[in-house]
Amino acid sequence: IGPADADKYYNCGVAKAALGEYVSAIDDYNRALELDKKDPSLYNFRAIAYDQLSNFQLAIVDYTEAIKLAPQNPDYYENRAISKTSLNDFKGALEDYNKAIELSPDDAATRNLRGVVRFNLQDFEGAIADYTKAIELDEENPTYYDNRALAREQKQDFAGAVEDYSVSIDLFPSDPETYLERGKIKIRMNNNYDGCLDLKRADEMGSPDSKGLIKKYCK
Repeated sequence: IGPADADKYYNCGVAKAALGEYVSAIDDYNRALELDKKDPSLYNFRAIAYDQLSNFQLAIVDYTEAIKLAPQNPDYYENRAISKTSLNDFKGALEDYNKAIELSPDDAATRNLRGVVRFNLQDFEGAIADYTKAIELDEENPTYYDNRALAREQKQDFAGAVEDYSVSIDLFPSDPETYLERGKIKIRMNNNYDGCLDLKRADEMGSPDSKGLIKKYCK
């Protein structure tokens, strides 16, 4: 009814994206950008829709445009890093996470995500440092402990890995995979008795990978 307005198309696109209608949302973002090419959030939200459609290359193009328009927004760097990670461009993702953390050093989730990238680059010390900082910023997120445990395992710090899995279990006791992973580490430490208790607990909770390990290690 009213005149063409970028905000109207933008809001409609956001609503469609929330319903999972990403192709239609992109159409609305396109119309919004025809009316306003200087709004970085339009590029950012269209990029998010592209991400949801696994079109990571186009997402990166849009995140890059958003960064040009708003170079001090850490979210745009983090979002672009996530797209780069999806394309296994871990070095590019690391550069973006570095910038995001420079702009927002106290974001636990970003620290954790950079840790994942460093882990994939086999920089396990760097990954542990990032997970440790994420834990300092948010002590209640079990994922950060799980991730640090994986990195500690790569460094042969099995006791540290068991400690992290134990904290994760305290925070989120209904995840069978954490029991499974802790059990596997205990067995590597030649503590088959406690390891088998964890494997059996994982099996009781529905872990599909526990039965074979129980048959192999638990008498």
